[in-house]
Amino acid sequence: LGEAKRDIDAYKRLFNGESHA
Repeated sequence: LGEAKRDIDAYKRLFNGESHA
């Protein structure tokens, strides 16, 4: 589950960064 949470966090961060940019 730890890996999955990390993957989601990274994806969310990437999506948020792209959206913000």
